[in-house]
Amino acid sequence: MHSTKPSHQAHNNFNLPNHPIQYIGITSLALLSLMTLALVFPFVSNNSSATTYPIDTNQSIAVALDEEAVMDITPSSTGTKGSSTTRLKVSSNRSSGYKVYLSTMDSTNAMVNVSDSTKPSIQALPMSSTKADFAANTWGYALTTTEANDSTTFSAVPTTSTMVADRPAKDEDNLYLTFAASIDTSLPAGQYANSVLVSVVANPLAITDLTNMVYMQDMQPEFCANTKGANGLATITPGNEVTKQLIDSRDGKEYWVAKLADGNCWMTQNLALDLKSTTDEHGVATLPLTPTTSDVAASWSPSSETETEIPAANSNVTNNDVLSYSFNQYLLAVPSRGILCSTASKSDPNASLGGATVAARTGQLLNQVCRDIVDVSSTKWQPTYVTKDSIWRTTEDNYTTSYGAVRQLSWFDGTPKVYSGPLSVNANAANDGGNYDAHYLLGNFYSWNAATAESADLSTEGVTTPIQRNAPNSICPKNWQLPTDNVNLSNRLPLDINKSYYQLLRHYGYPEANQYVSNGVSERLTPILTGVAGTGASGTAYQDPTRKPLYQTRAGMFNAVYGFLQNIAQVNFNWGNASTTHTSTSANYYYLDENAIVPAYSGSRGNVFPIRCLAR
Repeated sequence: MHSTKPSHQAHNNFNLPNHPIQYIGITSLALLSLMTLALVFPFVSNNSSATTYPIDTNQSIAVALDEEAVMDITPSSTGTKGSSTTRLKVSSNRSSGYKVYLSTMDSTNAMVNVSDSTKPSIQALPMSSTKADFAANTWGYALTTTEANDSTTFSAVPTTSTMVADRPAKDEDNLYLTFAASIDTSLPAGQYANSVLVSVVANPLAITDLTNMVYMQDMQPEFCANTKGANGLATITPGNEVTKQLIDSRDGKEYWVAKLADGNCWMTQNLALDLKSTTDEHGVATLPLTPTTSDVAASWSPSSETETEIPAANSNVTNNDVLSYSFNQYLLAVPSRGILCSTASKSDPNASLGGATVAARTGQLLNQVCRDIVDVSSTKWQPTYVTKDSIWRTTEDNYTTSYGAVRQLSWFDGTPKVYSGPLSVNANAANDGGNYDAHYLLGNFYSWNAATAESADLSTEGVTTPIQRNAPNSICPKNWQLPTDNVNLSNRLPLDINKSYYQLLRHYGYPEANQYVSNGVSERLTPILTGVAGTGASGTAYQDPTRKPLYQTRAGMFNAVYGFLQNIAQVNFNWGNASTTHTSTSANYYYLDENAIVPAYSGSRGNVFPIRCLAR
């Protein structure tokens, strides 16, 4: 590429859709700007007129961007720096202030050449830095209260909605949104673009209970305690639970939570926090979890990042590794029913390791090898569907010939009555993209050390018999924790204590666990559930844990040693926060399979399970 004008004109007159308004609760709006970089030509941020959404007769919030931001860069062999600033004006008389969130619109943060079929791109900054330190052909942003200067630190635009500012209310608050890039002559001429979403969310005036919370981090013990049932009574009884979708301020993801009959507020979908291990030139992590937003007493930096694809087998994995994998784009379409996965050949010695059903291996897409798994990562899919008890029909031929998400959804056509149970997708809209129930997203899977932010005391010095210790920290949002799944080590029965999965089960009619049941390898705790239906010891009808209000998602587990996902839709594993120290390899979890619920069990810390948090 020459350092003068390119031989063909780069277009910069992108047409934008109407500015979308994105409501979070009743207090949020969002503005869409297309960020484009034409080498030598302007970098344009299209303007948005002020948009006001009334909170009530006395409270409002208005947002606007300046008309344009222009950045002229003439590339050079050593890299030329350039920047462009647009003002973000926010006016609010809401005394509690507001937060600003930022993300790209396509889950990537590279600026791609829209006129070149080979898609050359300007990459996002690999780590935060000043403009002078930009590597060639990278870009980033800064949001500041004064105009950016040489000491301003720029960062990569996040790919998911992430809080970038928490501001007090002002008649007019002026922020400076600056984009900067460094370009050398190795890039072909053309126009480079990405779409950036800016969201402004007004903070609630006063939080009194779960119903007027916005963020996971807003939770306090009194807010959960103050939350009354749907029938208006202080004590929650089955059928009168209160539910709400809250935002995790760490990455902008939303989660269903509910106050359940045990009196605690639980997440009713799996956590999907991506752990990041980005380090600076000194090897120091730049993206730690901090006490401000996470359930940690001090900043913690994971030693490895969350994998977004199924990795290869790794025989060197140990119980002390920090492991995490993201399967949050996948959904169980029929949560109460086991599914079939067509994957490893019969000659593969690991096809059914230890009786476990292998779901997917390295290089495989889960929705292509498992029936009833839907990939909802497309922007056409929206998490707005309410699970219904729907009729589902199919034949064995469908099982073996249809694996794509749209094709498999065509199986749900109403007759005859082969399956009747929770259906978490809106099948009628499948061909054009439909709605889904986010309760049943698989979420992310974590090893014990990852889930607890490596906070457990695992010392074995002087220990001759198992000692149970709780991990004080976790990767849950601030003011949330892992369940306290404690076991009486003298008889291996679960303890009915507050904030345990066992206590939750007891409030939904399940009998007391008063026996061992041998599974041929080790002993496990039950209540035995044959078909799950029935009446518990207290006279309360059993609640199918895969249905409302518990929404347990049988997501299986990831086997890092052999490199595959296993037991999908057969077993639901979740870490608790207790470790058993003797051999320094075990920790507690709870699980349910097709025949039994095991409210407390001990296994290898190297297992990789989903987690759900509950309020402290």
